[in-house]
Amino acid sequence: MQGLVAKRAAKRAAEIAAKDVARSVRKTVKRVAGVTALLVLILGTASVRAEVVTTLYQAEVLVASQGETARREAASKGLAEIVVRVSGVPAAVEIPRIQGAMAKPLKLLEAFHYESTDELLQLGEVEVQASRLILKYSPSAIGQLLRDASLPVWPANRPSLLVWLVQDDPVEGRRLVSSVEQPDVLEAIDSVAEVRGLPLVMPLLDLQDQMSIDAEQLWSLDQQAILQASSRYQADAVVVGRFTQTSAGQWRSTWLLLHKDSNEVFDSRGLEAAAWVNEGLGEVANYLAGLYGIVPQLGGTDAVVMELQGVNNFADYFQALKYLESLAMIDRAEPKQVADNLLRLYLYNEGSVSLLLDALALDKKLMPQTETTSLPIASLPGSVPSPSVPQWQIGPQGSPNNPLKYVWGH
Repeated sequence: MQGLVAKRAAKRAAEIAAKDVARSVRKTVKRVAGVTALLVLILGTASVRAEVVTTLYQAEVLVASQGETARREAASKGLAEIVVRVSGVPAAVEIPRIQGAMAKPLKLLEAFHYESTDELLQLGEVEVQASRLILKYSPSAIGQLLRDASLPVWPANRPSLLVWLVQDDPVEGRRLVSSVEQPDVLEAIDSVAEVRGLPLVMPLLDLQDQMSIDAEQLWSLDQQAILQASSRYQADAVVVGRFTQTSAGQWRSTWLLLHKDSNEVFDSRGLEAAAWVNEGLGEVANYLAGLYGIVPQLGGTDAVVMELQGVNNFADYFQALKYLESLAMIDRAEPKQVADNLLRLYLYNEGSVSLLLDALALDKKLMPQTETTSLPIASLPGSVPSPSVPQWQIGPQGSPNNPLKYVWGH
């Protein structure tokens, strides 16, 4: 069965295959760092960046009938999936506030519809043909539910993950893994990605990949080689899953996550791919949710001050405010001062300044300022204008005397 991962890989293969400028030199290329870098330049890169998970608030459940009872049970099951996907907290379904909502899930729905399938469900002693119930939950209602339960909200804009797989096989030795060799593993990865809302990218394993990295380097978790081989895909994070099977039939795996100059390692075990993949890749999802999830703050927080350059007209002004207020952690954006093409505004947000910075870096719609042009700050509340004040006395990032400085990229 072709999964979402296989479809993405096929699409990416078609895009990169068209770039055949370097075919004439491939036979003479050696697997060395300098030549690999040259090939990346010649062949071009597959552009990948943070992706918006469009199905974040959608669940699919097989049902034996289209009656209200079956729909309510399915909506409860779907709500549990949505709560984990949006909060990033697997144990969230055990919280009493969430369990209360799962008892009355239909009021959280925006829409639902049925699709016919060829699958069968056991109903008592009889097998019946199943329908697929597509459930679309209200983002605002889910967000409020999570806040009421003091759970974080992981926005739909999420880092793309490039996933390398390497197996230590007792017969064939260590090898890079694709959907051909291990379809059950790829299907399990596909399933976890859908359930947890992870935008995945699978490497093509074409000639360029094979010249950039080998199975031994992946197995040894050679970070320099992994990052170099991964650069063509421009993903926000890189995951390496290595696995082997013991003589007793148990699978053992190690997962390396490389993201933002840091690395994390997770181990998992299981008798079937669904078990150890779910555990290992689930830990990756938990870690990323911890980085990007917005934790509700009680009692309110001080506004974050931002200085935005490149606001040249009213259209820019309107679009910039609209974009900032569309961010999940921003409650509202209040303009405070305008001079030429510079806009200074206060951002009232949930979460920390570092979380806001991470979200802006992930989105890539605002770029950090490289010039030193700034608005006069004498008239801003709380500011203490003094050009001779040492940097360490200016204040924390996002304060009136040390605003976040970005350029509006239209």
